[in-house]
Amino acid sequence: MGNYELQLYTFLIFVSLAALVEGYKFQPLILYENVPDHCKVWKCCNHSVCNMRPPTAPVLFTMLHGGGNGYKTLGMINSIALAYAHGFNFGGLIAFKGNEVTHGVHFKKLVSSLFDPALANTIIVDEYYNTTHPPRFTLQFQLMDQIVALKKQVAIKEALVYNAPIYKSMHEDMKANSPEREYMMTKFHAMFEESGRDDSMLQDLIKSPIPVVAMHVRRGDMGRNDVTLSKFIECSKDEFFYDILVLIKKFLADVDVHLFSSLEKSKTETSPWTTKDFDGYRERGMKVHFDEVNVPTTLKFLALASVTVIESRSSFARTAAHLARGCVIDISCGEPRVLSSKATGKLEKDLKKCLHMKKIISK
Repeated sequence: MGNYELQLYTFLIFVSLAALVEGYKFQPLILYENVPDHCKVWKCCNHSVCNMRPPTAPVLFTMLHGGGNGYKTLGMINSIALAYAHGFNFGGLIAFKGNEVTHGVHFKKLVSSLFDPALANTIIVDEYYNTTHPPRFTLQFQLMDQIVALKKQVAIKEALVYNAPIYKSMHEDMKANSPEREYMMTKFHAMFEESGRDDSMLQDLIKSPIPVVAMHVRRGDMGRNDVTLSKFIECSKDEFFYDILVLIKKFLADVDVHLFSSLEKSKTETSPWTTKDFDGYRERGMKVHFDEVNVPTTLKFLALASVTVIESRSSFARTAAHLARGCVIDISCGEPRVLSSKATGKLEKDLKKCLHMKKIISK
C-alpha cells in the first residue's frame, strides 16, 4: 500500500465513522491497487464540453440512469455540469447492457438530436458495466456530494458516482446554481441553436420579435382514470396553467404562447385524452402541439423560450427546466413558484424580478 492509498484509507475511515455518528449512510468502496487509467483503456468522452478542466484534472464517471429519457438526459447534464463545477473532467456514462434504449430510442440517438452528434458518439464509454467483473476506481460512491466532500481533503485521480446527480427537490437544485453551472448551460444552449438550424419551429422561436412562453402539460401517457396517477393529474389541472398565463400577461402583454402535450394512449386508459380536451388553451390564444412535434424539438423549444411553465413531477419537463434559458415557473400542485436562485417565494414579485434579470422586460 502506497502513501496515497494509506492517506486515503485513513481519511475514509474517519469520514465513515463520523457519518455513522450522524446517522448518514455513507458506504464508499475503497480500492487501493492496480486501478487503471480508464481513459487509456476505454474510449472516454473526448468532446470539449466534457473536458473543460486541464488534462491533469481528476476524472468523474457516472452510471447511465436506468429510467426514462428525461431522467437519462437530466443525469447527463447534471453530471457534466457538476463535474466541471467541482474541478473534474467528465469521463462519460457507464451503461448496463440494454439500458441505453428506452421506449425504443437509443440514448445516443437522443443526444445526437438534442445536442451534437459528436457528443453522442463519445458520451457513453465503450465498455458495459459488468456485475461479475466491475470496473475498479480509486473511489466509488453513491452520491456526488460525498465525492465533493472528500475532494477537499485528499487528491482524487478518478471517481465513479453510481447515482447520476438528479435531485429530489428541483427547487433546491435550481437555487444551487453556480457561475460554473451557468457557464455550462450556455454551452448546451449553443448546441441547441446549432442543431436547430434546419428546424423551422425553433428558428421562429429564436427570431421571434416578441417574448415566447412555452408550457408543458403532461397528459397522453397518464390515463385520466388511472388511480395510481390521480395525484399527478390533480396537481396539473388546466386551471393552474390558465392562471399562470394571466399572471405572465401582466408583464408581457404581447406574447406568443405554445403548449406541448401528447395524445398517446396509456395502457390502462378506457377514456383517452382527445384534442377537444385542450380547447380551453386554444380559447386563451395558445398554440397547442401534440405528437407531430418530435421530442428533441419540444425539449429545445421549452429550454429556449422566454418563460417555461412546467409541473415538475414530469422528468421530461424537469429536464427542460434545468436547461431553460429564460424564467421557469413550476405549477407545483397549485402552489406555483419561480425556480430561481433569487426566488423569495412570492410569485408575482419573483417573476417580475426574473424577467428583469433575464432582460425580457426593461423595468
